[in-house]
Order: sequence, then C-alpha cells, then structure tokens
Amino acid sequence: MKNGFTLVELLAVLVVLGVITLVSVPNIINTNKKSIENDYNEFKITVENAAEIYMETHPNEKPESDSKVIAVSKLRNDGYINKNLTNPKTKVITNDEHVTVTKTSYGYTYKYQEA
Repeated sequence: MKNGFTLVELLAVLVVLGVITLVSVPNIINTNKKSIENDYNEFKITVENAAEIYMETHPNEKPESDSKVIAVSKLRNDGYINKNLTNPKTKVITNDEHVTVTKTSYGYTYKYQEA
C-alpha cells in the first residue's frame, strides 16, 4: 500500500497550478481594467446628463454662442447628481471637474472634463 505522494506527482500538481495561474491572472487583471473603464464611461454619461437636465431647467443660462462651463460641484450642490458620486478612475470627489456645454447647429453638446 502506498502512503503519500511521490515527488514527481507533487511537481506535476505544482506545474498544473502554475499554468492555471499564468492563464487566469492576466485575464482577471484585464477584466478589472475593462470594468473600471466601463464605470468611468457611465460616470461621464451621468454627469453629462445631469448638466443637460440643469440646462433644461435653467434655459436662461444656455450659451447663445460658443460654450459655457458648469462646475460639477454646482451640479452636486443643486441636487442634480449624488453628493457621494466619485470618479471611478481617481476614486475621489473633486471640485475642479466641469462640463462644457457647447452650442452647435443641431443643439447643445455636453462634454465632461476632468481637473
């Protein structure tokens, strides 16, 4: 009767575990990066939509020509976005972020700008 494992069997198990690790870790890291990028894109859309709602409720502030800047802190303070909403890339709430509202021939465009 055999008790325990031979050195060759243990090495084979370690090699298999090493191969599994080499294949899975880069995929996990890549998935995490994609998730952060997707969260960031959704964050930008949320802030831009809040700026659009702000402009619709304050039509006298719409730019007649060129563009206008709306601070994200103003959108937070006025209740257009959650006060705890943070940038997924930086993980902080900053007051230097803003949305640029630009008048175009077909309406207005809203572009989020980081600090």
